Amino acid sequence: MQLQANGPALHALTYQLITQQSQYGPFSNIGFSDGRGGHYNSIENMHNGIHMLVGNGGHMSNIPYSSFDPIFWLHHANVDRLFAIWQAIYTNTTVTPQVNAAGTYTDDPGTMEDANTRDPPADPDIWSFAPNLIGSHSVVDTSLLSAANRDLPMTLYGQVALNHALLGADHANLAPINIVPFLTSQLYWRLQNTDDSPLDIGQVPSLKIHVVGQEVVPRVKEDQFPRYGRMQVYREVTAGKAGGLGEDDDTD
Repeated sequence: MQLQANGPALHALTYQLITQQSQYGPFSNIGFSDGRGGHYNSIENMHNGIHMLVGNGGHMSNIPYSSFDPIFWLHHANVDRLFAIWQAIYTNTTVTPQVNAAGTYTDDPGTMEDANTRDPPADPDIWSFAPNLIGSHSVVDTSLLSAANRDLPMTLYGQVALNHALLGADHANLAPINIVPFLTSQLYWRLQNTDDSPLDIGQVPSLKIHVVGQEVVPRVKEDQFPRYGRMQVYREVTAGKAGGLGEDDDTD
């Protein structure tokens, strides 16, 4: 039911990601911070969301044990499928070198990863079902990392789609002059642990939730993508709210 409730947001985010993000770095992972251009979604973000929504505290939401759940293999086959679609569209895009802050089984923390990097070896209970739910963003549990890696500073990015909910609320005109005041008064968020227990937003002082928007020109032909304009940050929507981006805060 959680997955079904988040379906419209996941569908919108997947389409937007594949049709708009042409650079490997920000497309591939949540830790890439060098020039995201206001786009905070990634294939890893989508991957993480499915793990947490399907797992709901079970094997799928605990990464070191998730492959014991048969759905894991279907999920990762679909991630590979989406990645292959993206590769077929953006044939001239190459791997962007990036520092791996946490490290892997084969690489030390701080290793620069590039095209030559070797692969590693083979009631809060109802928040996820609430009728006014827009979508969820999940952060994978890293509690089983070594203590040295667990405490390394990281900036993680994610994105939740809003358009489907705004259109469903009878907002036929999505112009900022109409939507920004509505979101300022109506948009709010909650944090949960993997067992659905609530998490005080004050415990995550680095949280910076903000709203971005852009002009979109719909496609004319079936073999075209929409045309996307520059991302605009609407700080007034989140300023003054716990965990929200303030008027003077940096978006990165």
